[in-house]
Amino acid sequence: MFGLIFDYVKQHKWMYLLIAVLIIVYDVTLLIPTQVIQRLVDQLSHETMTAGSLTRDMVILAVASGLNYLSAYIWHYKLFQGSVNFKFGMQQRAFKKLVTMRTPFYEKISARRYADAVFNRC
Repeated sequence: MFGLIFDYVKQHKWMYLLIAVLIIVYDVTLLIPTQVIQRLVDQLSHETMTAGSLTRDMVILAVASGLNYLSAYIWHYKLFQGSVNFKFGMQQRAFKKLVTMRTPFYEKISARRYADAVFNRC
């Protein structure tokens, strides 16, 4: 099972590389609002805040928050989309294999015989 997962990741390495980069961007942008707020509090306490610095810090805060939200959305979407695609591929291969199996397999493993075997053991 792990081999199938690793093969899928190898086939889609650029998507998973993008996910890894976006996770790093997401984590870095989590730190920026704390630093901006710390700077604002320091400026308030030292009475050195100006309208220009407040505007700059608010823009930085808005951009960091937007980038954080966007990167989180994209990496979540891509990661879970990849999971759904992997599951679909597995189900499709399993169904294709069942369809191509010959009749003796289904005669040997029929639901009635299986049920009889289970109930006769009890």
